[in-house]
Amino acid sequence: MLFISTMGMGLATIAAGVFAGIGLMGNFSCWVRLLIALFCIGSAVVAFFYQFRPKKSLRIDISGIGQIRLREYTKVDRVSDERQGITAISEEEYQMKDGSTLWSNLLFLQLVSSAGHMRSLRIFPDSVTSDEFRALYIACRWIAARKRSEAEQKIYIE
Repeated sequence: MLFISTMGMGLATIAAGVFAGIGLMGNFSCWVRLLIALFCIGSAVVAFFYQFRPKKSLRIDISGIGQIRLREYTKVDRVSDERQGITAISEEEYQMKDGSTLWSNLLFLQLVSSAGHMRSLRIFPDSVTSDEFRALYIACRWIAARKRSEAEQKIYIE
């Protein structure tokens, strides 16, 4: 879903750049039109190639006290590994912080570790099974409600 959205926005940005470059949008001088076109097309190309960067998989474990543990996995070249080429490269405990957004169709988690590392996670319903997403959504809502009762924090819930 995120890939399709990014590609759609990239195509719209390229179209806006082309229209501005040929003078169909705005009343700008030739140099300004050229700069707008180059900026739009350049940013769309960067966004396009950003989608093909190496991706990492995360496993999220939430304890009974609301501690979030992230284990990061990446593919390795050797296939002799018992996990068929997938190995854990890091594991760290996190807390949900202010600014996390919990919707029924998107979880945008702002996490901070005890070491001060910050992570932002976007979790769409199509990235996990529906049962896993529902369980994660309920666990995150429970953490947010618990934090809200401890101290009024800005965790947005729909």
